[in-house]
Amino acid sequence: MNEPLVAFPQWTPWSKRPRLSDCLDVPDDFDFGGLYLFARFFPGAPAANLEASHLSPEVIYIGMSKRLTGRTQNHEKIARSYKTQFDDQKCQSLYYAHCDLGPGWSSWDLSHREGASVKRAYLQYAERKLIWEYARKFNRLPLLNKT
Repeated sequence: MNEPLVAFPQWTPWSKRPRLSDCLDVPDDFDFGGLYLFARFFPGAPAANLEASHLSPEVIYIGMSKRLTGRTQNHEKIARSYKTQFDDQKCQSLYYAHCDLGPGWSSWDLSHREGASVKRAYLQYAERKLIWEYARKFNRLPLLNKT
């Protein structure tokens, strides 16, 4: 298995996160595995042409999930921690970006197909690698990552 490209195309306001079934003709329980970032841009929004990066100083959380869209739509723990930490009850400064790893990385592939455990191991590795690169650059973890 080759390592997939890890790229975060753009920042999206958390308040405008779409449901996957709104974008594609798929069952409600369909999703993709991948990596995601949460960031706080205050005041204002990121520049329109700003590519999302795990090495942005605004990043407050780096994570991975077998259900990427569902995780970024409904991450109550991060939303609650964010509201407490930053006193932004409407999450107006909270943005997210996600990296969909492409074909072969659906939630079905990560749970039921041959090689699923190897792909899940890669997701865990990639998440830790991104956190390590952030920690090496800033000499700390993202504010909402605990370990």
